[in-house]
Amino acid sequence: MGADLLPTTGLRERLAQVVDLAESAEQLARDTGLSSRVIGKYKSGESLPGLGALAAISAATGVSIDWIATGEGPMLRAQGGEEESDIPLDGEIYMQVTEAVLRVVENYDRPPRADVLIELIRLIHDEVKEGEMRQEEIKKNVVRILKIAS
Repeated sequence: MGADLLPTTGLRERLAQVVDLAESAEQLARDTGLSSRVIGKYKSGESLPGLGALAAISAATGVSIDWIATGEGPMLRAQGGEEESDIPLDGEIYMQVTEAVLRVVENYDRPPRADVLIELIRLIHDEVKEGEMRQEEIKKNVVRILKIAS
C-alpha cells in the first residue's frame, strides 16, 4: 500500500495543483505534519507520496484522495457528498493515527479500500483530539473498528 501502487500518469501535475491550492508549501507542511522539503519533492515529481501522506494531504486540503491518486471523480471531497468533520486537523495526531492504521492493515490479505481507511483515520483522529481516546489506545481501536467493519 505504498507509492509503488499509485498510477503515476498525471500524478505530479495533480500534486502540484493541490500544493498550489494551499496557502504555501510551508502551510501545507504544517497542516499535514510532513516537511516542506517532502512537499516540494511531491510537487516536483522527485518523490511519490504513500497512502499516509496522501491521506494527510487530502484531509488538510479537502481534495479527494481518489482524485489526487487517479485524477478520477470530483476534485474536492465536498463535491462527492462526503461529510466533513467539524474538528480541525492536527497534523501530528493525524500522522500517528495513519501510521498505526497502516501498520495494522499491512498484514491483511485484502486491505480495506483507501476511502474506508481515510474515514477510519479521520474518525480516530477526531476521537484522540477530543480526548475521547488516548493515543496509546489507537492501535487497539483500529483493530476493533476494522473487525466491526468487515
